Amino acid sequence: MIYIGDSLKEIRKKKQMTLKQLADSTDLSAAYLSKLENNLTSPTLANLQKICEALQITMAAFLLDKQEELPVVLKKKERPELFTTGSGIVYNLIFDRSSIVKIISMTIQADNYKEEMSWGHHDDELGIVAEGSLVVTIDEENYVLLPGDFIYIKAHSVHKYKKVGEGVCTVYWIYVPEAD
Repeated sequence: MIYIGDSLKEIRKKKQMTLKQLADSTDLSAAYLSKLENNLTSPTLANLQKICEALQITMAAFLLDKQEELPVVLKKKERPELFTTGSGIVYNLIFDRSSIVKIISMTIQADNYKEEMSWGHHDDELGIVAEGSLVVTIDEENYVLLPGDFIYIKAHSVHKYKKVGEGVCTVYWIYVPEAD
């Protein structure tokens, strides 16, 4: 099991950042961050993204237990779970062996049609829809993605997404350093 608070405290201290500094850079209270660090509460996905931005790390780097090493072959059922949102979207790690590229899968359950907001990431995102369909909104422009479709989202771009159509929607997200 991943204890978000333990990871938060460890990374914050490695970055030589105080709780107050982290609170100031995330617009979250130091009291809330302290509760997170002590595993007394869980963050929302939006708050977790704010924290990752302030610490200048990816969500995968934040949530992954670095003691676990991925095998050469990773079966779908063996993917480490990174995070599950309150609305039931599941994020699993696929690849995190490089300091440059990170790959995760995002699975939206069949009964979940809730729109989710992403405040942007430190890295560029490349998304490939594996199954189902998804609408991604960037700068008020809607993009309907079907299986096999690809989308590029520039680093720090605020965007929204939601599943459309029937069945489960699975998207593979590849995070790479921001393009020049």
